[in-house]
Amino acid sequence: MARRGDEAWAFQLARKRKPTGRWTVAVVDFLRELQKVGFDWSPRQANDYINYYQDAWRVLDEGEYGLNTYYKYNMNH
Repeated sequence: MARRGDEAWAFQLARKRKPTGRWTVAVVDFLRELQKVGFDWSPRQANDYINYYQDAWRVLDEGEYGLNTYYKYNMNH
């Protein structure tokens, strides 16, 4: 059963660090981690969560069907 706050943990687990040092997160990875903690979200819900609650992240690549990739643009945030 999903609990409030687990979506933030799933987001942290979905983050990846590129060899250049840039943090990225793909919606498909975020959705996979959400499934593990009991959430059944659509790509739109995942994008809405990232845009609203993760304000230091911006779209790097707009994928088909809302499967975007985001990057962290302010490392001090």
